[in-house]
Amino acid sequence: MGKKGHRSERERWLETRTGNPYILHVKNRTMEHSFRVQAYGHTIKEAIKRFFTCKEIRRAVKVIAVYECICEASCEEGERLI
Repeated sequence: MGKKGHRSERERWLETRTGNPYILHVKNRTMEHSFRVQAYGHTIKEAIKRFFTCKEIRRAVKVIAVYECICEASCEEGERLI
């Protein structure tokens, strides 16, 4: 579909899923609503960095806790890391 040497969308998506899974507890800055998201990274810092890829997301939410992910399919939380 593209020129030789260009990565496909699937390859880019798979790169974001490398590393260890983490559960991030995130809080909305404007409405004080909190929710959980699953992020991947080789370290906790990298997982948070990958989640904050968009400037609008960085301004709108903050990470309040990080847990290890026991089961990727059900997003079951394990030990609290931060």
